[in-house]
Amino acid sequence: MLGICVGVTASDSLRGDALGEEYQNDQFVSDYNNDYLYGFGLSDDRTKIDLEGDLVDKIANDNEELRMWL
Repeated sequence: MLGICVGVTASDSLRGDALGEEYQNDQFVSDYNNDYLYGFGLSDDRTKIDLEGDLVDKIANDNEELRMWL
């Protein structure tokens, strides 16, 4: 079974709170294939994405596992 295909086109981190406190210091990733913009919180030292829920294993098995990050 093939997994979903995410076409990452860009990744950038937001420093500060220009988009509001909810997105302060988050990492954003755009997806060409699905027209999504994912927002991920970063660890306190900003060296890794702070995943939770079904994505703790770092694998999105279906679109439902990605929905909380859109």
